[in-house]
Amino acid sequence: MEAEQAADGIDLLDDNFNLVLERLARYKMRAERSFYRAHREIAALQAERRAQAKAEQDEAVRFDKEEARRLSPDTDSPASDA
Repeated sequence: MEAEQAADGIDLLDDNFNLVLERLARYKMRAERSFYRAHREIAALQAERRAQAKAEQDEAVRFDKEEARRLSPDTDSPASDA
């Protein structure tokens, strides 16, 4: 009989107590799944934003180089020697 009683007087073999524990376990699993799903989603969004920012930065650098080439005087062309 003493084995059935917890130190604080809760009957561990009580069906109602077991139902409460099962319900809490389900709530815990649901919360964990929701957390990990949200974590994966935000990680994917962050990776997408980093890739987009890198692509925009690369495009800006490429544009700047092309613009600099276009605006710089062309000293190597035969037309400038004439």
